[in-house]
Amino acid sequence: MASLESTSWSYRSLSPTSFIEGESSLCFVALVGSDAGIAQVDAGPKGCVIGFHKNQFANPEGLIAFVQASRGHVKVQPDQKLGFRSEWDLPAERLAGVRALITKLVEIATKAKKAA
Repeated sequence: MASLESTSWSYRSLSPTSFIEGESSLCFVALVGSDAGIAQVDAGPKGCVIGFHKNQFANPEGLIAFVQASRGHVKVQPDQKLGFRSEWDLPAERLAGVRALITKLVEIATKAKKAA
């Protein structure tokens, strides 16, 4: 389950509609992210860092292919977390970016489950 306490969102500048959309995106991150073994998501204006449960991913080969195809935007850090570089100045951009990244990671993880 994604750790919502560690997510670095700032709702102070969001309208009520954006706040509700943000909350639904956080629920998406928590529920769907657990399918990929995502334990932590930290997002900020320069990108995000994703930590996996027990530092393991369901499809390591798929993850390596994803990192290699990212052209330097995604890197595996020494602490086994996945770092994604992007320019997300607005909180809504961060939520959309994290949502897209987690959707891709779930897709990669489920490929391993289907093959097994």
